[in-house]
Amino acid sequence: MVYFLVLFLLMAIGFLTLAKINRTTVLFFSLFAFLIMIFFGGLRYKVGADWESYERIFNEAKLDNLFEIGIEPFFNLFIIIVKWFNLNYLFLVFAVFTISTAIKFAFLFRYSNSIFTALLIYFPIQFMAYDINGIRQGLAIGIIFWSVDSLIKRKIWSFIAIVSLAMCFHYSAVIFFPFYFIANKKLKAKTIHVTILLSIMLGFLLQKIILSFLLPRLSGLESVFAQKVFSYSSSEEYGQGLSLGFSTLHRLLIFYLFFFFYEKINLSEGLKNILLNGYFISMVLYFLFSAIEIVAARGSLYYRSFDLLIIASFLTIPKKYEYKFFIFLLICFYAFFGVYTNLKLPFNGLTPYNNTFFNLIV
Repeated sequence: MVYFLVLFLLMAIGFLTLAKINRTTVLFFSLFAFLIMIFFGGLRYKVGADWESYERIFNEAKLDNLFEIGIEPFFNLFIIIVKWFNLNYLFLVFAVFTISTAIKFAFLFRYSNSIFTALLIYFPIQFMAYDINGIRQGLAIGIIFWSVDSLIKRKIWSFIAIVSLAMCFHYSAVIFFPFYFIANKKLKAKTIHVTILLSIMLGFLLQKIILSFLLPRLSGLESVFAQKVFSYSSSEEYGQGLSLGFSTLHRLLIFYLFFFFYEKINLSEGLKNILLNGYFISMVLYFLFSAIEIVAARGSLYYRSFDLLIIASFLTIPKKYEYKFFIFLLICFYAFFGVYTNLKLPFNGLTPYNNTFFNLIV
């Protein structure tokens, strides 16, 4: 399977760079990995659950219906510009994917202490789930990443501008606005533990109330958000509630590993605090929206996405190379399981895989 081939290439690069190497070598391998991603994702052909719907939007988009086509006007405008230059839908997919991936690579190169380990997490969690299956949201996540500098330096207007830009591509980015007032707070351990416990209890207790009382009332509302939530809740594929399974437990494990080894992790204090608070908020949102799994996952997505840095930072906990290698193997297994799980999901939009380049040479 071609997805595992890409994953194994990332694993090989990660293994080669596990030892200390200079920044020039890191940059070289980063560029190589970036080109692999662009070839694989940017040149894909009819791959992605939303491929046909975006193609329909592309064909219908014009200046006359800028605010009527059902997507963010800024993204609609981007489509119109592409069409004005007589470029096709394949170019749109390639352009959006390349911009989104470049933003994320630049972010990881700047902030991650192990970019290739971070890429192992990025591939199954974001690349396969959102960059391929959610063009707009994948780009919005990349833009949100760059608000970290504004959070560290406490530049509120810069933060607002970046999140507003992300909203231009996906309205759901609005959920990240309140984080500015929480990001740099030093939360007490007791506050964290009690809040997580209460959100778990409240989330699971409210599942039946939300499904039986609130959701039926959403069906009569005209708002796009209400209709999407109702649609997801009515779907056999997306409408399932959360349980204490792998998806829930591994989030708790990641957070508490980061929490307990916080002092030993080699990241700047400001960045570590932002990562801790961000993942904390992601879990609270995840549990509170647990009545509908996909709403819980997407509602917490912008905060959870920082796990690329969190998981990669675990490599800095031990000093000995042998222990680092063992942690790297565990992360490889986690990434392998993520790819396997994505490919097993029904209607994943990932298979069969086809590439524009393959069609040109055949």
